[in-house]
Amino acid sequence: MHSAQPNSRRQFISYFASIGLSSTLFPGVLWANIQQSKAQKITKEMLAGAEQLSGLQFTDAQRQMMLEGLNQNLHMYEELR
Repeated sequence: MHSAQPNSRRQFISYFASIGLSSTLFPGVLWANIQQSKAQKITKEMLAGAEQLSGLQFTDAQRQMMLEGLNQNLHMYEELR
């Protein structure tokens, strides 16, 4: 997920729309973190950092569900790029 292409960002944000978080700062903060770190996988620490910056708080179970959904789609985001 190195370079931010508009289509891959849209797909990333659409995942958060599907779980009701598209109107929060959370997806944008997480996207910026991923792009800055050039991460190949989203971690719980990344989610926790994005939570803190966006003023949200999730349970461990909610974080795990997000991680599974995001990392399952990570390959798809890369293909779009």
